[in-house]
Amino acid sequence: MSGLGPGDHACLVFDIPARRDALVLSFFEEGLLRGDGLVYVDSGTDGRVAADLSRRATDGQLIVIRGEDAYLQAGGFEPDRVLTMWGETIRTLRAAGFSSIRSAGGPPLALTCNGHSHELPDYERRAGELIAGRSVTAMCAYDMRKTDATALLGIVDAHPIVIYAVRPDGRLRVEQESPTRLHPRGWIDVTTLGSLVGPLSDALASGGNVEIDLRDVDFVDLGGWRLFVEAAGLLAEQSLDLTVRSAPEWAVSVLGMLGYGEEEGLILQ
Repeated sequence: MSGLGPGDHACLVFDIPARRDALVLSFFEEGLLRGDGLVYVDSGTDGRVAADLSRRATDGQLIVIRGEDAYLQAGGFEPDRVLTMWGETIRTLRAAGFSSIRSAGGPPLALTCNGHSHELPDYERRAGELIAGRSVTAMCAYDMRKTDATALLGIVDAHPIVIYAVRPDGRLRVEQESPTRLHPRGWIDVTTLGSLVGPLSDALASGGNVEIDLRDVDFVDLGGWRLFVEAAGLLAEQSLDLTVRSAPEWAVSVLGMLGYGEEEGLILQ
């Protein structure tokens, strides 16, 4: 999980708990090496992550919180109370001498798919404001199979950084016509991005301008456009571009409304 640093607020979208746990441990590995204070929200795991961290952390370095205790009390989700709890947790670790803090985990399934998940996007935006400028690095984990789809789109949009740890999906097939040219076919949304992330990562690593041809794509949701924007940003750092061919006519106006209208490195054709 190198690349995440103080002030970053990342969203980890996963489909298998083992993938989530491996990335969470990798994320905390850096914190252990740096001597950061650690906050782990344990939501629906088998306890192995907490046990591993407990064995390796120094006294006072690690705080483990059950997901239900963090997000739900008496069965209800109260964002103000949760944000207050996070502020108190940060202060506790700072008082213990930790100037930098790493936090990972996410809401329990009782919240992500119980009819109240529509409150999570706004909560995540406020959480991002809370950690900004506080030397806190946060990674919020969401199971794409067990989070309301509409809420998940809003949750993804609320995070400046999104990490996808999902398997390829048969509804999206990606042909790599050349090292830098991708031709996806099917449906691009947050649930099928596992089929695109690998080929796109390979294309980004090729050292040239990248093209994605959408002529055989039926639909691209916010999650897909976010992925294109993030890829374009990485290429722009190398003075390269991402060209999206056969983009629908409405894409330019929609991206503009989302704040991505003039994203550096992104060309729509």
